[in-house]
Amino acid sequence: MTLPDPSLPLAREADLARWILLVAFVAVCAYTDLSRREIPDRFTKGAMALGLLVQTYLGGLLPGGGWSAWVLQPSSLGPSLLDAFLGLALGAGVLFLFYARGGMGLGDVKMMGGVGALGGCSFCLRALLFASFAGAVMAVAALARRGLLAAGIRGSLRIATRRAATDLTDEQRRASELTIPFGAAIAAGTVAAWWYGIGRGG
Repeated sequence: MTLPDPSLPLAREADLARWILLVAFVAVCAYTDLSRREIPDRFTKGAMALGLLVQTYLGGLLPGGGWSAWVLQPSSLGPSLLDAFLGLALGAGVLFLFYARGGMGLGDVKMMGGVGALGGCSFCLRALLFASFAGAVMAVAALARRGLLAAGIRGSLRIATRRAATDLTDEQRRASELTIPFGAAIAAGTVAAWWYGIGRGG
């Protein structure tokens, strides 16, 4: 993660608070999703608002070097309102595509938007990749535990080849209707992305 301008009052403290808030946010959302299968709006909307405010304080409206520099080398630039907004749009936008197809809940969409707002666009992309892997592992484990793994794979292949869902067998339909608490996968992906960023020094 790129450090903020050290000349800014309380810059390091505000940046540290941003990452602490991010980890706490995803931990609480994972807990509520696992225990109640819901992600409350007060957490997701609060994270989005805090992300926009903190990143604006740390970097202003645009990252150092302006819009062109952000496009050319986004991972090397510090926080800003633009980075927070693009992170929010990326996180919520990608998951909204799955929500529109009935693949997940709106709470997951807003949670990923909160991750993007607090972490920024580059961080959000990493978190999405790690969360996708975590979600796939959770889905495979849930199907295997119910003895539906083979049916789930066959059903997914039929849907992927654009065959009608009505052609699915009862077992394949049961597998396709299985849901997982994806908020836990987002939390795991976010923590993994944060740890990965520490390991790389950025």
